Amino acid sequence: MSSETIRSSGGLLLSLREDNNKRINAMVGVVAVIVLIILALTVPNFFRMQNIVNVLESVSSVGFYSLGLTIVLVSGGIDLSVPGVIMAAACLGGSYMVHGGNWFVAFLMMLGLGILFGLINGLAVAKGKMIPFIVTLSTLVLSRGIAEYLSAAQTIYGLPDEFLALDTKIGIVPIGVIVFIAVAILLMVLLTRTRLGRTFFLVGENIETARVSGIKTDMVLFLSYLISGFLAGIGAVFLTARLGSATATMVGDTVTNNTIASCIIGGASLRGGQGNIVGSVLGLIFITIVDNCFNLLGIGYYVGMVFKGLIVALVIYIDVLRSKG
Repeated sequence: MSSETIRSSGGLLLSLREDNNKRINAMVGVVAVIVLIILALTVPNFFRMQNIVNVLESVSSVGFYSLGLTIVLVSGGIDLSVPGVIMAAACLGGSYMVHGGNWFVAFLMMLGLGILFGLINGLAVAKGKMIPFIVTLSTLVLSRGIAEYLSAAQTIYGLPDEFLALDTKIGIVPIGVIVFIAVAILLMVLLTRTRLGRTFFLVGENIETARVSGIKTDMVLFLSYLISGFLAGIGAVFLTARLGSATATMVGDTVTNNTIASCIIGGASLRGGQGNIVGSVLGLIFITIVDNCFNLLGIGYYVGMVFKGLIVALVIYIDVLRSKG
C-alpha cells in the first residue's frame, strides 16, 4: 500500500469529509440542545442525576455496537450480527462461570467469540465476496441459536462477584461508560488521524478505485468486521456485568434499528464512505433520550416502536438526499 497514493487520492476527500462531518455534528448537537430544553420543560425527573446516569449506561450498553457499525458502514459494509453475537458471548461466559469457571477466562472467552464471528463475517465478505447483508443476517441467526442452546432458553443467574465488579462505579460513573468513552476516542483517532482510517473511507467510497490505487481492499474490509466483532465481545462483557445475568433475549429486536438510525443521524451512509465516531455517539444519545422520555412519560411500548420506525425511515431518506447532494 503506497502512502503517497493514499495521501494524494484521499487528501481532498478527507478535507471535504471532515467539513461535512463538522456540519452534521453541529446539526445533531443543535437538535439535541433543543430537545433537552423541551424535555426540561415537559418531562418530570429527566434531569435527575440518577436518570442521567441511566441514560449513559444505556448508551454504553449498546454503544459498542454503534462504534463497530460505524467502522463497517464507513468501509461500505453492514453488520446485522452484533446483537446475536453479544447474546451468544454473554451466554457462553455466563454458562461457564455458573459451572465454576474462572471469571477472567470467561471474560476472554466472550471476547474470543466476538472475534470469531468477526473473522467469519470478514472472511465471507472480503475473501468470499458474499453480500454483507446476507452474511451478517446469517451469523445473526447462528449466534442467536448458539445463545439459545447455551442458556437452554433460560436466564443464567449467579455470576461471580469478581465479574460483577466490572460494573463498579467510579464516583457515579460505571466502569463500562468510562471504557466506552475511551474506546470511542481511540476509534475517532483511528478514523481521522491514521492512514488505516483513511483507507476505510476510500474503500467505502469506491472499492474498485481504492484497489487500483494499491490499497489492499480485502484486508481493509476484513479488519472492519474484525473490529466490529471484537467490540461486540466487549459489549457482551459490560452488558452482562450490568444486568448481572445472561439470556438469549437480553438484546432486544429494536437495538439494530436504533443503532443503524443513530449512525446515519450522525453522518454515516448505507452506501459507505461517510461517517464519524462523534456523530454516531451523538445520534445514539439522541435515540436513547427519546426512549428514556417515553418511559418517563409512560408512553406505550408500541407507540414508541411506531415513533422510532418513523425516525428510521426519516434518517434513511436523509441518507438518500445526502447521497444526491
